[in-house]
This record gives sequence, structure tokens and C-alpha cells, in this order.
Amino acid sequence: VAEINQMNTQYIGFYPMRWSFGEGILKSVSGICTNTKGQFIVGDWLDENIKVFDCDGNFLYLLSATLRNTTIYDVATDQADNIYVLCQRKACFEYQVRVFDKDSNMHRSFGFNDFTDFDPSRLSVVEDKSKPESKRLFVLGLCSTIGFVVKVVEIPDSSLQGEEFVWRGCCGLTGTMRQCLTVCDNGNVIAVNERFSSEAFDNAHVFSAKGVFLHKFSVFEGQTKGERRSFIQAIHWANEHLVVVSTPTFGECPRPFLLSFSWDFDVSIYKEDGKLVQHFPVMTPPTLFRSVKSITMNRQGRIALSISFFGGENDEILVI
Repeated sequence: VAEINQMNTQYIGFYPMRWSFGEGILKSVSGICTNTKGQFIVGDWLDENIKVFDCDGNFLYLLSATLRNTTIYDVATDQADNIYVLCQRKACFEYQVRVFDKDSNMHRSFGFNDFTDFDPSRLSVVEDKSKPESKRLFVLGLCSTIGFVVKVVEIPDSSLQGEEFVWRGCCGLTGTMRQCLTVCDNGNVIAVNERFSSEAFDNAHVFSAKGVFLHKFSVFEGQTKGERRSFIQAIHWANEHLVVVSTPTFGECPRPFLLSFSWDFDVSIYKEDGKLVQHFPVMTPPTLFRSVKSITMNRQGRIALSISFFGGENDEILVI
């Protein structure tokens, strides 16, 4: 949609229309990412597979039958369009990262079972810009005893060489609340608690890949503490920016099972130093309660949110 000034026909701006895809195809989204072709790669927890859509949201294919009997947590891609799947084998409860090439052939798999109460939630790939074949895989999640866990797997020259374990529990970031975790292009880790209940949870915390605390910043800049009536749904690092999606708390909106209200999302975009770059609401049609499970951003800067509907198995992707 283009806005034109009728007085002097001056072009003012371009506003992309929101659209969605995956209705009737996606059952329960567990991770979303994009590749260099603009395709959307979506993990489906209930279907135990990865579903690939083109840049217009048309379903293309299922990734691999080898993912059956696994629990899928997240997906990621690299610049060579390899697909990385964070999953758990149901038979032996072993966590794995399975790597598929651009032709959907699985050419690598490695497992880890280091923490008995480790709950992985996110997978990120960080590549060396000067040497794309060297990369680091970040597996992020929660451990109830020590807080959030970051497992780093070093892959130099496209061959798995070794593993490094980093864990950190500090600044009130414990496993008693779910956290939103993401990794910056430089390997720094950003952690934000979903719910805000005290000063300890008012900020995004930035750590190095070694677990060293670097700094923190507020994700509700410009609001007083008494006005904070929302909680974080998901965060995502893309194009040197942190995208934060939040929604009103249940106490500040009508009952979620009524059909007569719009469930509004709030999108904020920050630099790593905490500077607020953009802030806008996303109005949605009246519907059942929904939540955001994960986010990605394509090369055109369009943000894709995985939306979960209340009481059903009918997730979809909203592109804004």
C-alpha cells in the first residue's frame, strides 16, 4: 500500500500489507527461519518434520522422513542454505542437532546429553564473515539449577572438530521462568525473561559467548514501571537489531476465549546497545487467544511471527 499526498502527488511512503500462510498445514510451530532464496523453513512439533514454504507462503515440501520419532525444538540455516534442526530422539531422550544440505540430504548429526534437566529452546548459527566455512552453533535453553545454558559447537572448515560448554546463571535469570534467548552476529547472547515482575527482570541481558556479562538495557524504554502491563513473547536477532514481540497481560485484556476482541502485538526493535530504533503495534482480527512462539526476518526486512491459537492445532505464520 503506497500513500500519496493528493495535494501535490508527492510520494510519502510504502507500507507493506500483512499476510499469513500455513493455515491448515501447520499444526504446532517449533521454530522458523529463512534461507538465501527467501523460503520459510518451519519446524512442526506435532507432525515431527520440517515444512518448507516459498517466499510467498506456498507449501513446497517436507524436509525428511528421518525426523520421525523426534521432538523438534528449533531450526536454523546458514549462508549455504544448510538446514540445522535442534531435536530430541524420543526413544533414548538424546538431544541432537541434525544438519541437512540444500538438497535435503542429512550429512551430519551430533548429540549431547550433558545436563539432566536441560530444556533446549533455540538454535543459532554464527558464521565468520571472512571465512564462511567456519561457523559456531549455539544451542540455548534453560537448566533449573543454574539458569540458562549456552552450548557452543565449533565447526571450522566444514568439519566438526570439538565442542565447548558454557553455562551462566546470574542477574536473577534463573530457570524458574521461561526466557527468550537469541544470539547476535558477533556471538553475544541476549536473554530476556518472558514475564516482568521485579526489577531483576526489567532488562535484556547481554553476555559474551563465554558467559561473561557485558551490559543490560530496558526493553520498555519510555514507560514507567507502573505502566508495564505486557510480557515478552519472543525475541530474535536479525540485521544487527533485536526484535522484541510482546502482548498485554491477561489481566489487561478481555477473557481470551471470547471472540469479540483483537489480540494486539507490540513490536519493538533495538540496537545491541539498547537504543530503540522502531516501535509499532500490530492489530489482529477478532479471534481466539493467540501467542507468538518464534520470530524470523527475511532479507527484505519482513518480520514473520509464528502464531498459536488457543485450544487448537492450527498454527500459522503472520508476516508484517
